[in-house]
Amino acid sequence: MGVLSAIVLLLHPIFASILIAAMWWQYSWKNRNLEFKGQTRIEKFEQHQQFGEFLLKSGVVIVLIAFCARAFDAYAKNEPIFVNLIPTNLHGFTGPIGLFLLYYMVRFGRKAALMKEDGQSYTLTKKQHGRAADLVMILVFIHGFLGFLYIFEVL
Repeated sequence: MGVLSAIVLLLHPIFASILIAAMWWQYSWKNRNLEFKGQTRIEKFEQHQQFGEFLLKSGVVIVLIAFCARAFDAYAKNEPIFVNLIPTNLHGFTGPIGLFLLYYMVRFGRKAALMKEDGQSYTLTKKQHGRAADLVMILVFIHGFLGFLYIFEVL
């Protein structure tokens, strides 16, 4: 494997590691939001929303980087590109699934943010967002571990 191929293939895990750290920081909002009161809490909540949207867009970009890296690797090896884009392991299958779950988590967050604190429906949507965040974080770490193991197969 050439140096350029190795660099291109390592772009995904490098950016994904940064995304995992950012997602963990975002996930810690559950504990941090209790520290803020009044206008400061409103501003921090808006930052939380904006950063969540940014994480979703970043997740899409990182999945695209993975597909581009696979296409580049196939091109460098003179293999059919589209055949090489089909995932061949658990890590590859769980990436798009995780992106789908991330989208739904952000969607629950958007829905909760648009609702006024009207009681039952707001609380339910907020709880769904929190539970989705729990699930996504568990799956992110499993996916990251599988990716770590997959690096040894690729390189």
